[in-house]
Amino acid sequence: MLLSSLDYDQQSQDEHRALLKPCRDRDIDAASAILQRHLLEGSRKLSAAAQSS
Repeated sequence: MLLSSLDYDQQSQDEHRALLKPCRDRDIDAASAILQRHLLEGSRKLSAAAQSS
């Protein structure tokens, strides 16, 4: 199953873009927080889709 089939594409891209600034600024705490939220949201979407199929 692909996350692209879960209506998550735009949100995922927005989260990737949000991650770029703290990475460029070498703000490890901010980048880690954004990445953690991104991974949690992706896994929630994937888990929900797997349970409903």
